[in-house]
Formats: sequence, C-alpha cells, structure tokens
Amino acid sequence: MYEKTLQQRNAVDFDDMLSLTARLLEHSPSTRQKYAGRWKHVLVDEFQDTNGVQYDVLKLLASSSVFVVGDSDQAIYGWRGADYENQQRYDDDFGARLLKLERNYRSAQPILSAASAVVESTTRRRDVLSLEGREGSLVPSIVELEDQDDEARWIADVCVRAEGDVAVLYRTNAQSRAVERELLKAGVSYQLLHAKGFFERKEIRDVLAYLRLLAYPKDDDAFERVANVPPRAVGPRSLERLRVQALDGGEGMLHAAAHAKDPVPKRAASNLKVFTDALDELRELQEATPSPIPAEEGHAGPLVGSMAWFLLEVLVCYSVPCPFDLRRWRFVRLDAATEICRRRDADATITQARTGYEHYLRHESVDGADRWRNVRELANLAAPYSAGELVEFLDTLALVQDQDMASDDDEAKIPPKVRLMTVHASKGLEFQTVIIAGCEEGLLPHYYATADKDGEELAQAVDEERRLLYVAMTRAKESLALTRARTRLTWGVSRQMEASRFLDEIPADLRRDVRVAAPPSSRSHRRRWSSSKRRSDGMLAGF
Repeated sequence: MYEKTLQQRNAVDFDDMLSLTARLLEHSPSTRQKYAGRWKHVLVDEFQDTNGVQYDVLKLLASSSVFVVGDSDQAIYGWRGADYENQQRYDDDFGARLLKLERNYRSAQPILSAASAVVESTTRRRDVLSLEGREGSLVPSIVELEDQDDEARWIADVCVRAEGDVAVLYRTNAQSRAVERELLKAGVSYQLLHAKGFFERKEIRDVLAYLRLLAYPKDDDAFERVANVPPRAVGPRSLERLRVQALDGGEGMLHAAAHAKDPVPKRAASNLKVFTDALDELRELQEATPSPIPAEEGHAGPLVGSMAWFLLEVLVCYSVPCPFDLRRWRFVRLDAATEICRRRDADATITQARTGYEHYLRHESVDGADRWRNVRELANLAAPYSAGELVEFLDTLALVQDQDMASDDDEAKIPPKVRLMTVHASKGLEFQTVIIAGCEEGLLPHYYATADKDGEELAQAVDEERRLLYVAMTRAKESLALTRARTRLTWGVSRQMEASRFLDEIPADLRRDVRVAAPPSSRSHRRRWSSSKRRSDGMLAGF
C-alpha cells in the first residue's frame, strides 16, 4: 500500500532516492554513460561511512580516477547500514594506491596514544597507522565517582576551571540532564548540540502532560496534548467540537470527554471514554498507594509506591481481577500484579488494559529507544518522591523548567563555554578539553548495541562501540577525562555499575586514575564538601 501510494503521487522517500538511482544506472546503459562521462574525477570523503548501495553507485559512475578518504577506526555508523569493508572492496575493484596520513594536528601525543591503545583491541581488520600527535605531557584522567550526581558536579567543577572551550560527550542524550542541572547551578554557559533541552523533548512534554492532567483535571492544555497521543482517532475537528461542548457546559475538557456527545463522532467519543476511565483508575491508584515498599533482593524495577513506579503505571497499565481484595492495586503492571498474587499465594486472572504510551513511544520512530531512555531519566528525577507527592513533584519540575528557560535567554547574550552532545554528534569537531561521561558497562558499550547478540555479531557490535570511544577521545586537543559512576539511578533505583571494559585497554603509563570519595550523607555537609573540599584536594589538576 505504501509503495503504491508513492507511485500514485509520483514521489519517492529518502531511501528510494539512493536505491532507485542505483537501479536506474544499472539497467539503463545510456543513462549510466551520460553521467559517468560527466565527471572525470570522483572524490569520496568519510568513505568508511558509506553503505553497500552507495558503493554500487560509485562503481557504476566512476571511471578510472577515483580518490577516497577514510579511516576504519572512525567507522561508527554500522547501525544505519554503513560498512567500512567497502574500503577493502575499493582496493580490490580499483587497484588503489594507499597513502597513509599519520600526522595528527589536533590531539596531544598522550591522548592520541591512549586512544590508539583502545582501538587496537578491535577484532576485525583495520588500517594500521603509526599516528604522531602534537607535543604534550598530560595523560588522560580516568575518574571514578560515587553516582551520576557526583559525576555531574565534578564535570561542572572542571568546566568552571577549564581554560578554552570544553565538550562533555555521552553515549545517549538522556545523560545530559544531570550535567545541565549542575552547569546551571555553577553559572556556566552551555549549548546542547543537535538536541533539544531535556524538558523541550516531545516525550518529556507528553509524559508531564499526563501527570498534570492527573493532578489538575481541568488543565485543558494538558488534555489537548495527550488526548490523541497515542492516536485514539481524536482529531483536531473532534477536539474543537469537544472544546465547544466543554465551554457550553462550563466544565473542563476532560470532564466533557467522559460523556462526549454529538457532534463529537461516535468513534472518538467511545475512545475518549476509555481514555478518561483509564485516568480515573490511575488517579484512584495514586490516591490509594501506600508509601514505597522496600525492594526485595534482585528487584529490577522501580519501588512500588514511588513516583518513578507511578510514572511507569501511567504509561503501561493493567487491570487485575483477583480472588481477594486488591482495590488499591486494581491498576498495576503485569509483573507487579503477578508478584502481589504470588505473595498472597493466590491465582489471578490478569487482563491487559494499556494506555499504550510506552509501546507508542518505542515504535513511532527509529529513535524510540533513545526517547524511552529520556523517560527513564525523568523517572530518576522523580526518585525522591512517593506516588502521593505528585503535585510536589510537578511544582519542583516547574522551577527547574524556569531555570532552563532563563538559561536559554542568557545563551543568546553569552557565548557558550561548554558544549554538550552525544559522541556521534561530535564527529569532526575538536575542543581544548573533552570529558567523556558514563564510561560504564551498559552505557559504553551500550546495552542496546550488544543485546541479543553472540559470536561474530557480538564482536562486531563491541568493536563499533570501541571505535566510538576512540572518536570521542580524539576530539580532545589538550585535556581529556573519562568519568564513571559506581552507582547510577535506573527507574529511580540505585544500581551498581561496572567500569567499561574499554578503560582496561588503556595502559597504566597512559592514564591517571582518580577515585573521588563519596560525599557525606548530610545535605548541608554535602554542599560544603562539594564547594570546598573537592576544590582543594588536587583532583582537578591539569584541567
């Protein structure tokens, strides 16, 4: 149906632009000759990032004069089809002459040597280079901190002291939030590259609209944002008719949606009723939920009764008819319901009644997994709150969002000293000081890059993550730090983290190990410790 519609409209999508070009050149000799004769010389840059179809187009168009530039150690786009083995195919097909460019004009030699030691551990064939960098004596620092908050504070301290421009790199956008918060506190100007501010991201605004609607049922702006997210066949015309109905009745749109009538279409009215019923159930759950229940050993999800747990209930919900009184647990996730029934030594018939947002978010686009990680980071912000403290949580977030907006206004006046971005976004850039955050198993290498893989497929995935770290390290000109946290919040629960396997590949003479002690538990002592003791303990030497 999709392809038929494209043909009817005489249109092509982005992928078709490439594949149809290859098909045309392959099956139309006259077209191929016309365009092959137009260019005497062909130059291809970033050749390691080309895919199979692009290489086929090159072969069909190119004459004998083809010049390509590439670095197999910087092949980091395999997830979108790039294949750096094209370099070997090029050598075989064109009888190429190899010119090695081994002088690096960006990075100091200690940084370059450390990065090279990491990438040399790759299991697949690679270009063997003897890179010569600029003069320098400062080796990279490997910094171990207690948790993601201490990591962010340490990064902010470095950014305050650093001379020249600074880049903070991370594997996923969700990692930026804690760093943004601490840079705001420290008064350091920063810029997010190729990403929106945390609270400007669609998925965060959607989830917060759900929460506001639960806390404030008359919030019509929140209602209109999520009434058709995920799609519920409630289009703009239906919302307009519902808005008129609400105004006529002197009520909020959510209340009107519970008994929507003509001229709201029957299908939209039926779906709105299901939607409002789900919110009513969630509101009952939020009001009846007890204080957070301590987790048993091996518990993987958020604590039952915590705000992180309730946030997840808003996105993925189930009804639970049980043979005993579970009024306060009527609307919980399947795993939680099963555990409740197991503890009560009873059977339960569990039926699914999703709000559907998690499934919608994960599958609406190719970056669904990244968007869901942002929601997880929002759950981490909710960690100090119980499910019954929804209003307090939203009030706190409102203050944080105001700070972000003020920072955005200041950014137009003050050139940013710090740039925050993913490692992928940093490709081709350079900075005086670079900090690579989250060098832990599950982040770098990332869990999703290696999950459900084994054998050669797993080795290839780990190699690409290793090359990703190499790219990140070689963005630094003078100073480089790689940070890791001993614990990190996941769905509001602190988890032990293992150091990235790649850190062990940096030789001892090419690194400086720094272990920052955990701060005192008292908040007042923690602030004094953060502002004075760490600034005088010499751990930021070299930055």
